[in-house]
Amino acid sequence: MGRTRHPMTASLISVRDAVVIYPSGEQPALDRVSLDIVPGSWTAVTGANGSGKSTLLGVIAGLIPLRSGGVVHGGGAACRVAMLMQDPDNQFVASSVAQELALSAASEAPAREARIREAAERFGLGTVLDRNPHRLSGGEKQRLALATVWLENPDVLLLDEPLAYLD
Repeated sequence: MGRTRHPMTASLISVRDAVVIYPSGEQPALDRVSLDIVPGSWTAVTGANGSGKSTLLGVIAGLIPLRSGGVVHGGGAACRVAMLMQDPDNQFVASSVAQELALSAASEAPAREARIREAAERFGLGTVLDRNPHRLSGGEKQRLALATVWLENPDVLLLDEPLAYLD
């Protein structure tokens, strides 16, 4: 699951000997996994169902605690990480697409509205802004979920099953 890092490139994220054991299990969900994610790279984590891909992303995003090992973001500096989860419905909290986008846009007023408009256009959501996110098609939900994490302007964007639900 790891990749070799160029000696002159500092990692955005370093995972070292990560071990995760869920309370309900005896076997590790992750067993001494190490990897580096460098700026400008695309890293794919592949494997069979149940192999720990989502667990690894959850560890990197800070959502799942480690039993042992460590994760360092940005060499110790602030590194913004956003995660698109497997099921987009699990990310929605607002009652309209427009409100969902607004919750994720962090900039100040004029720039914020422009950024929301850009997200709606970029992700093809302009015609569904007044709709409830839970009543969208699978593809619309996935595009909305991706737009919300894009609006967070992360340094690292984690995509868990990004091609699921597309129509």
